[in-house]
Amino acid sequence: MTDISGENHPYCHEAIQAFEEAEYYLKAVESVDGEVVIPAINELRYAGFHLARLQTAKTEEERKSQCLSAISHCRRAAYEALDAGLVFLLERVKLFQEDYRLVVVTDIVPEYPRILAKTEEVKELLAQPRGEGPDRNDDFEKRLKAFNDLKDDVRALDASRGELNKKIRKERRNTIITLLGLAAGILGAVAAIAALL
Repeated sequence: MTDISGENHPYCHEAIQAFEEAEYYLKAVESVDGEVVIPAINELRYAGFHLARLQTAKTEEERKSQCLSAISHCRRAAYEALDAGLVFLLERVKLFQEDYRLVVVTDIVPEYPRILAKTEEVKELLAQPRGEGPDRNDDFEKRLKAFNDLKDDVRALDASRGELNKKIRKERRNTIITLLGLAAGILGAVAAIAALL
């Protein structure tokens, strides 16, 4: 059997580290979304296939090739997980917008305009092709930061739902009282006019 320890195969250590990082991001997204990110899991499965192929690799070049392929799949898995997480969080913000479209949200969530601006930035980020070569790390870090920031923003929005729902109930109650008062006034005016006739 071939020895695949990181000591003898420097790319193997990097491949294992990339696998663990991708798995971490996948779990982070699953903890927010509650759903399994199938494309990311498929990429990790392909990475595992290449790591398993190390066992039968006959040459150093073949071992290097298998490790580099595993690393590429792990990086794609991490991207797939983060992108799926970002899309999920964007959907949560959109749902919040729909739920509270008739309410002035900034009374309860003063940072709401910033959150909406951030969602537009995230949409632009997702529309861009993924970074390649030396830009890959910068691009990945931008996506990771966007995911963490948007996750915090969605938590803040979700935490404000209770107060916003109270505000909606109060506004409805005030509207009903106003309409009842208006109806009573109209009925009183009609009764007064009828009495004059």
